[in-house]
Amino acid sequence: MLITLQFTNRGTPATGLTPSISAWDLSDDSLQFNDTMTGTPGGIYKYDFSDYNHNVDYSFLVDGGDGLDEADRWQWGGNDLAQVTSELEIIAGLVQRNQRITNCTYGSNGELLSATLTIYPSAANAEAQSDAITSFGLTATYDGNGNMTDYLVKEL
Repeated sequence: MLITLQFTNRGTPATGLTPSISAWDLSDDSLQFNDTMTGTPGGIYKYDFSDYNHNVDYSFLVDGGDGLDEADRWQWGGNDLAQVTSELEIIAGLVQRNQRITNCTYGSNGELLSATLTIYPSAANAEAQSDAITSFGLTATYDGNGNMTDYLVKEL
C-alpha cells in the first residue's frame, strides 16, 4: 500500500525534503511505524506501507521538516491517506490480478451456481490465501436451456 502526499511551501511544491511518517493502530493506539518517506518530482512523497491491513483503522502523522512554514509542515489523516490505493487494488483484482475463486458450487448440468472471489495484495498472497484485501460472493441463475439469466456479485 503506497501512501502519497504532496508538500508545498507557501503554495509552491516543496522538493528535497525528508518527511517522517508515523502510523498508529487506532484499536489500541499502538505505534505501527515511524519511518522516512521517499521524494518524487514535484514535491510528492511516498511511503510503502507493506504491512497495511485493510481491516485496521490507522492514524497517520507526517512531518515535512523544519524547512517548511509551520502551516505547511504537518499533514495528518486516517485510512483516507491510503484509500485511493486501496480502491485501485480492488479494481485491479476485479480485472483478475491476484485473485482466487473458491467455494464453487455447481448445478446438475455443471453450471456454476455460486463461488467466493477473493482479491489479494500480491501473487504470493493469492498463492498462500493470506492477507485478503476483500472478498465477493458470486451467484448465478439459469433458465431451462442452461443459459445464464442472472449473475450477482456482492462484496462480503
